[in-house]
Amino acid sequence: MSRLYEQFNRNSFKPEAYEKLKAQANADVGPVKPRLSEAPVLLDKALFDEITKAGKEIIAQAMQPAAITAIDTYIPAHSRVPNPPKHPTLIAVDFAITKDENGNDKPMLIELQAASSVYAFQTYLAEQHKQVYGLGDEFTYQPDGKSYAETADALKNALTNGHELRHVVLLEINPWKQTTAMDFRAVEKLTGIKTVDI
Repeated sequence: MSRLYEQFNRNSFKPEAYEKLKAQANADVGPVKPRLSEAPVLLDKALFDEITKAGKEIIAQAMQPAAITAIDTYIPAHSRVPNPPKHPTLIAVDFAITKDENGNDKPMLIELQAASSVYAFQTYLAEQHKQVYGLGDEFTYQPDGKSYAETADALKNALTNGHELRHVVLLEINPWKQTTAMDFRAVEKLTGIKTVDI
């Protein structure tokens, strides 16, 4: 990873580009409350592939019928919804990058969550990093190599689940007061799905 950051710092990073990144994010989906990183997360292909493989393996384990049954026992009866889907629409697998005994980068699982997390904002921000810093197509943020438009379409298709866009909203309590409000705005920017404050 250090080689990639040295290359980024030498060839791509400029303070004025970072200021442009912040201004653009605030204009498009802001206000953005969390501090934005000056640089994107840069992983070499081997580490990226290792994280992708580990994430897929963890999701496959979590989707086994025995695992789903075990997980369901932790959901209180009053919190269950009728006719739940067989699997979550979105799953996030969070990793930290640590060092192994030889000093090599190694992913370590932090958590698995069946929630939309900040998918839209992460996609938006990754694309903004590419645009603002002039990073080429060799830099990707999707394991399957999907473009920004393809990623937005996939998210839209997942969230609408075959329904017309005009019949789908994100319902949330006080969405605009949350630290992650920028994600609700990013969802609308990427998919056209509006957020409704209940």
